[in-house]
Amino acid sequence: MKIILCLMTSVLLATSSSVAQAFTLTDLKAKAIEAGISRTQYDIMIARFKNYETLQEAANEKALAHRELTGSFVNGNKNYVMFIDFSLSSAEERLYVVSLITGNISKFLVTHGMGSDINHNGYAESFSNQDGTHKSSLGLYISAGIYRGKHGESVRLHGLSATNSNALERAIVMHAANYVSERIAETEGHIGRSHGCPAMNTADWNFLKPKIKGGVLLLAYNEKMAKKAD
Repeated sequence: MKIILCLMTSVLLATSSSVAQAFTLTDLKAKAIEAGISRTQYDIMIARFKNYETLQEAANEKALAHRELTGSFVNGNKNYVMFIDFSLSSAEERLYVVSLITGNISKFLVTHGMGSDINHNGYAESFSNQDGTHKSSLGLYISAGIYRGKHGESVRLHGLSATNSNALERAIVMHAANYVSERIAETEGHIGRSHGCPAMNTADWNFLKPKIKGGVLLLAYNEKMAKKAD
């Protein structure tokens, strides 16, 4: 994991009753683009973030229909936004986490589904919203709560786009995986593949998990394919 950019200014926008925030969302745009986030995808995220409460409500309506899934409810965490650029190799740090409190932008290794990379060359070349494909899905997600599954503590994801609307039912979640590490990336030229989940190195996941649970928006895209969240 790398903290690659930090944005701090002297203009405070928060009131005395809230966390001091030193910038607006749009002030982050130049830094996000410099970090490697697509200009188009950043604009999509900001447009969707403005409707955050509507997105949260939609996710929680679905959570009500899946009460048997522990951790499916979204509490409302607006401290971060996340991006995954699936046009990059899995050997590259392509998960971008943007703090809306400090302005820091961090990068992490993250997997794609084995069905998206049948040649196991490190590149996701196809995507699907269908169960059983073991493919990654593009689109906008919102993180839900933590539950304990076969990969330990994991964070559920609600798909908010037509391209990932089955994420909850497919158990597309964020979790730790022992097939993700800088050593594997360097020696193999790629990291391991998941069943469609964005899995992370254990140390990175333990660091990130408590920060991004419960309502962080995540946009998964493939810039080379010009795919956007709907």
